Amino acid sequence: MTPEPPRFRAVLATMSVLTLALVSASCADREAPEPESDLNQPQAEERIEEYVDRAADELPVDVELSSVNDPAFPPCEGEPGDKDRTVQVRHSFWVDGAPEDRNEEMADALHALWQTGDWEITRDDRPETLQIEATNREDRFRVKFLVGQDGRPSLSGYSPCVRADEGS
Repeated sequence: MTPEPPRFRAVLATMSVLTLALVSASCADREAPEPESDLNQPQAEERIEEYVDRAADELPVDVELSSVNDPAFPPCEGEPGDKDRTVQVRHSFWVDGAPEDRNEEMADALHALWQTGDWEITRDDRPETLQIEATNREDRFRVKFLVGQDGRPSLSGYSPCVRADEGS
């Protein structure tokens, strides 16, 4: 086997140094990303409830909201216990008390509401599925109206990334 030429060894050494520098830079401590909202987790929960309540108040029939499940807090950045951990707050509510034959009318009412003011309709799957989603232009919270295959409607709220509570 012939020895490697000096130029080849120099190129190989340079590539090794560059690879090491790139790996070191990618593993360096990064500054924690800022949350997308100045609100904290409990404030985001409250805002979701406000937006969902307002949407329910605009429906053409009297309804009651009942929580589908407890609020969820999927992580945006960080691990539990991290100082600057951020989460998204999600909470869904059943829309009870409206006859199933009024679901389209309720979707139309929310569509009209979300076409005005600070809202932007970001998803409208009608007529295939009774699902409409809107995003608030100012704070980036989202609200979704969805009628499931069983005909039962729900309203869900989603926050942008916010600072997590200490205990979550």
